[in-house]
Amino acid sequence: MYQSTSATTTTTSTSTATTSTSTSAAANTPASTSPPTGWTYVQCGTDAEQRALNGANYLDQALTINKCLTFCSSKGFSIGGVQVGVECWCGNSLMNNQGKKVADSECSTPCGGDGVKGKCGGDWRISFFSSLTGAALTSAFNPVVVTSTTSSTTPVPTNTGGGSFTPSIPIPGSGTKYVWAHFIVGNAYPYTYDTWMNDIRLASASGIDGFVLNFGPDYWQPDRIKDAYNAAAASGTGFKVCSPIKSQTSLTTR
Repeated sequence: MYQSTSATTTTTSTSTATTSTSTSAAANTPASTSPPTGWTYVQCGTDAEQRALNGANYLDQALTINKCLTFCSSKGFSIGGVQVGVECWCGNSLMNNQGKKVADSECSTPCGGDGVKGKCGGDWRISFFSSLTGAALTSAFNPVVVTSTTSSTTPVPTNTGGGSFTPSIPIPGSGTKYVWAHFIVGNAYPYTYDTWMNDIRLASASGIDGFVLNFGPDYWQPDRIKDAYNAAAASGTGFKVCSPIKSQTSLTTR
């Protein structure tokens, strides 16, 4: 007789409670890769040999964002920038027409002190941070560029030989380039107003922008210079006339 014996096996399940601590991504980020309190990231921007930030700066092979901005703050600056992983630059406003915004991906060089955890600019690219806000921040990152053309007025001396005049003409500053021809007034004794007008129009048509009148002490030369100025003004060509009086002998009466 075959007897079947059923064995009952009792399985005891023991549940082990596991406590899991969830850590946020922010907590995992080392403090050195984050800006100090009161500072925020602004943008990735351009730089050149004429620097965007011309305040304090230093080189640190172990540079971090926090170290750089703390340094800038201690020096009294409100803008800090990290570049090519190891350079720290400080200032209060963008300079030299630099700092123009580019894609953030161009500021992807790892910080020297953080490895891949921090992004510290790039090749001629700065990761800009600032403690400024609102209008002050906008003004610092969009400075007004003032362009001016300077001019000086060179008077022609009074004709002490009879009659007087003091015409003047603005001399362009370095912002504009002109083609000048030197004219020896000593060779212009027979010149009249009409002669000057003819020469000025011919010179203008040839691409010359003005005459530099080199004159001497002859009593009659101021009258020729006066005719030259008047003809230039009436020519309608924009032709210019000037007299380098500082290098000339003072006019005297014969």
